[in-house]
Amino acid sequence: MALIEQIAEKIVAIRHEDLPREAVDWAKAALGAAIRVTFTDGETISKMVGAALGRGPDNPLPAGALAAKFVNCARRALPAASVAWLQRVLDTLETQPSIKAVLAAAEVPRKLAAE
Repeated sequence: MALIEQIAEKIVAIRHEDLPREAVDWAKAALGAAIRVTFTDGETISKMVGAALGRGPDNPLPAGALAAKFVNCARRALPAASVAWLQRVLDTLETQPSIKAVLAAAEVPRKLAAE
């Protein structure tokens, strides 16, 4: 049996007692997680986070990480030059005279759209 399978057999997922039971609050609480590791000698370590980085307005991604995430996602649909242009347009969105610049920057080049 592979090491990963051996470890997976020892994992137990349960609702943390400090997280609310109500469905509406549970949806908000689902952004966070708690983990407790119990070693064979009985020692335990634990950590709880309210929400992962970037999950919710109270824990936003830093600007650099957000920009990198944008590039990573946009490059799935646009060539690198178009991604850079769209990013520049969006960075100056407040000063754009109309939405036309945004739409032009986000347009998939014809040769890619045909593929």
